Amino acid sequence: MGLSIVIAGSIIITTLLISSITTINSINDMFEMSMINNYSIKLNNEKSDTNITISSIQANSNNNLVTLSLNNNGTSKLWDYNHFDLIITYDANISNNKIRVTEYMIYSTVLSNGRWTLSITDDIADPNILNPNETAVINARLSNVIYPNGKIIVAISTNNGVIFTIGRVVV
Repeated sequence: MGLSIVIAGSIIITTLLISSITTINSINDMFEMSMINNYSIKLNNEKSDTNITISSIQANSNNNLVTLSLNNNGTSKLWDYNHFDLIITYDANISNNKIRVTEYMIYSTVLSNGRWTLSITDDIADPNILNPNETAVINARLSNVIYPNGKIIVAISTNNGVIFTIGRVVV
């Protein structure tokens, strides 16, 4: 009779232990889902508060410098330029042949081929942060010169995924 009590007690303790572990895992999973949901809401709010436009593109044929005016028309501050994406598709002049090239440009503080820099006009408040209603000048140096009367298409994406695209013909 004592052995059956020990076995029954062991079964009850094992069942309670498994139930406790399952409950703790369920609570942990619910907490993680709540954290993920809150993060998702935060990202969606940041994205809806971000609005950018490129108001001008300056580029000349037989040159590899592109200058853009980037406007922050939203209510969020933009500052994480290392996580911006700048992609430029253009008609390159390679050995006097018109060849369509797409380059992924890398943010840098020094302008060189394949890189872009950013400076903010009248940057008094919050240095190097593109505040709402401020304009930044982006200089990008392409790897090739632009073909005369070639097309250039610029796409820029912020760190939270807001994208703006514009194109023009370069004279």
